[in-house]
Amino acid sequence: MSLANRMLRMSPFAKALAQKTNTVVRKAIVTGSTAGDFAVSGIKKGDKIISVIYRLTAAGNLVDFTSEFGGDSGSSSNERGNGAVVTRDGYINNTGGTTSASGQLEVMWESYY
Repeated sequence: MSLANRMLRMSPFAKALAQKTNTVVRKAIVTGSTAGDFAVSGIKKGDKIISVIYRLTAAGNLVDFTSEFGGDSGSSSNERGNGAVVTRDGYINNTGGTTSASGQLEVMWESYY
């Protein structure tokens, strides 16, 4: 039986599970800047943000900025944070959020392929 035929016969749970097996968690370190667009190497449209952690380099402190980030500047507050969907290849956005100019951002996301 072909894979396509097997997928047609799967329950909704089995289909979701099969889709999850094609998911990879990725991580990138990005130089901090003023709030706005951040280029993230490897992130693609449709990927989901897991976390964005601000690493203040001088003090070594970690601050969770996840709730500030979304796919683009038009993302509403309930379209930001954990699970936010990336809307542009290579970029995440925190327009109107906190500056990260004194450190780095550690970005983690689910990538689907």
